[in-house]
Amino acid sequence: MHPHANSASITGHSLKQVASILVKYQARTRELNVAATKKMEETWIAKLAMG
Repeated sequence: MHPHANSASITGHSLKQVASILVKYQARTRELNVAATKKMEETWIAKLAMG
């Protein structure tokens, strides 16, 4: 068996893991951004309403 065959499969596996971690991270970041944007909009609306 080639020593390279095994390392290639390990690399492929870790790339898939990294990709899935990135996807989860991006989804989480998007949720936080949406929440922050919503909060900011509510703050501005409240200020305008009081203003």
